[in-house]
Amino acid sequence: MSLPFDPSGLGGLMQGLMGQMQAAQAEAEATEVVGMAGDGLVQVTCSGAMEITRVHIDPEVLDDAALVQDLVLVATNDALRQARSLMEGAIGGMLGGLPPGLMPPGMMGR
Repeated sequence: MSLPFDPSGLGGLMQGLMGQMQAAQAEAEATEVVGMAGDGLVQVTCSGAMEITRVHIDPEVLDDAALVQDLVLVATNDALRQARSLMEGAIGGMLGGLPPGLMPPGMMGR
């Protein structure tokens, strides 16, 4: 049976890939994204590590608690969605270069 790749270099390939993945993950975790709602009335900053680092609420909306709650929820979900996408992009770009036989089923859309 013929393999779709040369297995003799697999150990080095995996070591190099793991190092690249760790570097990409660290870079993504250090990056911040800002989720917004209400045309920027509420802004939530999130790190690539999925931690909320800042919340800004425009004083203009502080007299309406229900509105503030809704805007914070929307902005937080927006920030988390961006952070998740950032991390998936950082790691997914590397996994896409693996030989097809090494990709776990269903991973990265394969």
